[in-house]
Amino acid sequence: MGKSPLLAALLCALVAAPALADGNSAVVAQERGTLRGAIAPVETWADVAPQTEVHAGDTLKTGLNSLADVVLPSGGHLVMGEDTVIRVADLDGLSARMLTGRMRVVAPPSGILSFQAGELTLRGTDAEAIIEREGARWRVGVISGTFAVTDADREALPVGPGKLLTLMGDRASVRALGRSEQDDLMAGLQFNSTTAATTSISEVARAAGPNRWLATGLSTVLPGTGQVYSGEWPRGLAYLGLDFALLGAGYYFHANNQPQNAAYAAYGLIGLNVLSPLDALIFTPSTKAAQ
Repeated sequence: MGKSPLLAALLCALVAAPALADGNSAVVAQERGTLRGAIAPVETWADVAPQTEVHAGDTLKTGLNSLADVVLPSGGHLVMGEDTVIRVADLDGLSARMLTGRMRVVAPPSGILSFQAGELTLRGTDAEAIIEREGARWRVGVISGTFAVTDADREALPVGPGKLLTLMGDRASVRALGRSEQDDLMAGLQFNSTTAATTSISEVARAAGPNRWLATGLSTVLPGTGQVYSGEWPRGLAYLGLDFALLGAGYYFHANNQPQNAAYAAYGLIGLNVLSPLDALIFTPSTKAAQ
């Protein structure tokens, strides 16, 4: 980790001291590019490699075109983008202070996330967010969970999933987070690894796609709606069009005293109400297969 045996020994001793004190540490699971750390309490910068322990008070910074995934003892993740500097404050509560850059923060399951961005404090449960600083502007894209944002002069501002919070000085605004904006914020903040998976619950849910049983239920109520829900628009619209056509034909035949033709239309509706749910049940991908 260090450039010399003496520096390495010093850093090992400094890392071990907090470990003995609190028995708790995070681990740098992966890094790409340059990652350096200032080990508390001595501000001595040194290269940080995978499997390095990180303790409360330590500072980490990434270089250009670099990335680092810090796995917390609770199971949460701090994924640092390039040119990002953070100081870890409390590993138990997933509390850290971001000084500059961009970071993906994933709270542990059923855990509380507490993060400080400038003078602001963000707290959320079962939450995931992308935090970015550009000069005096902060952007917080909430992927899942709900955050409460506070500072000395502002009451708690709730920010729900799929929302983008922009802060600049005394001004704060919340609006919907567009898919392209989310992709832009998320870019470069994911690892493809079996040793330190950073996939969140929200990402797994998106990958899982539509729910087969919900699609079947919708098509049982109104043929075609389950296919539309699953993204199968051509089949869904075909079922819907045929359903309304048969309803219209049945009404017309009944009004014009043509009971045999009205019965044929009713049989067609019954068959459609059986065929459409079966179609949804068979052709909607299962959650397991999508994952």
